[in-house]
Amino acid sequence: MVKFLQVLGCRPNLTKYIPITEEDTVVWTGQHYDPDLAILDVKTHVNLGVTKLGEMIDGLTKLYELYKPTCVVIYGDTRSALAGAMAADTLSIPVAHIEAGARLHDEQA
Repeated sequence: MVKFLQVLGCRPNLTKYIPITEEDTVVWTGQHYDPDLAILDVKTHVNLGVTKLGEMIDGLTKLYELYKPTCVVIYGDTRSALAGAMAADTLSIPVAHIEAGARLHDEQA
């Protein structure tokens, strides 16, 4: 069974987030938060509470070792997504990247 760990960290991530399974582990890095988005009611399992790239990579690497996901899901083009991918690469965990392309303003994209 695939065990997903989803990495979120800022406003755009919250608007793209979709639970994949009921067993997903959702990690909030702490990169940014806007209280107005609490209406989305995203339940996180872990809050790293860090904003620096190196701290995110270190924290996520430890979490990946603890939770042992078979796939890490990252969103957009944020520092949190970069940290999530770099930590996963360190441990040879496959990464799924979700990008809505909302800022392209190009219907052909």
